[in-house]
Formats: sequence, structure tokens, C-alpha cells
Amino acid sequence: MLHATRVEHVGSTSVPGLGGRPVIAAVVIAAVDTQPAIIADMSRAVGASDQPPVERIDWYLDVDADATPDTLEAIKLTADYRCPGAWCMRNPVELHTHLSTPEQRNPSPSRDKKT
Repeated sequence: MLHATRVEHVGSTSVPGLGGRPVIAAVVIAAVDTQPAIIADMSRAVGASDQPPVERIDWYLDVDADATPDTLEAIKLTADYRCPGAWCMRNPVELHTHLSTPEQRNPSPSRDKKT
């Protein structure tokens, strides 16, 4: 018997606003151990090269659940597809960095007056 640390609601009925079957699919997850593997090249950050800082991320999940490996794989594929972080890493996303200084946020009245 598994003692759940959490119960995940999965399938089309788990997405707000998305119609689904009249059956709620759930997977009892007893434990998840995660291990990311990333090789980072910091030479670009210090101006020493034009190499990408990260070329690949491997994410290892060791899952103890009441679901079959095929069901867990299907859930993983759905999560990979829906995850905003994963989507941003797989697709070009415009990055706009906006800079402000304390003076711009809170102009001093004495600086603005001409004497």
C-alpha cells in the first residue's frame, strides 16, 4: 500500500475551462526524487567566448506512484508540453530588460528646481 505524499489530478478535467470526460483521473504519488544535470560554460558570462552558457538540461525523476510506467510517461509528456518554463527553453522568447534607478523612480524635488 502506498502512503501518498500528494495526489495529482491529471487528464483533460485537470485543466480549468477545458471540457473533459465525466471521469476524474488521478495518480497517487508516494515519492518523487529529482536530479537535474546541467553542464554550464561560464566563459560567455565573463566575456571569454561566445559559447552558449547551457546547451542541454537533463532532468531525472524517480517516481513512486500507483500508476504504470506508460501512464507516468504520458503524464510526463503532458507536463513537459504544458510547463511554461520548459516551453520558454524550447522556443525563442523575446526578452526585454527594463532598467530604472532610484532617481527615476523617486525624483528629488530639490534636484528638479533651478536656483
